[in-house]
Amino acid sequence: MKQDKREELDMVAGMLQMVSTNMNTVDQNFVDRDSHSHCRANKIDPKKVLSEVMQ
Repeated sequence: MKQDKREELDMVAGMLQMVSTNMNTVDQNFVDRDSHSHCRANKIDPKKVLSEVMQ
């Protein structure tokens, strides 16, 4: 049972990593297009998100 949970968390972490990478890429493109813009999306830290979910 514990093993399944760990694999599930690994999968979720992988998906979060992908999403965060995509968002950071989109964010970078936005900044490249509008260099005067000071608003930057906060980069997502999958480990931080996971630890918050696990609490």
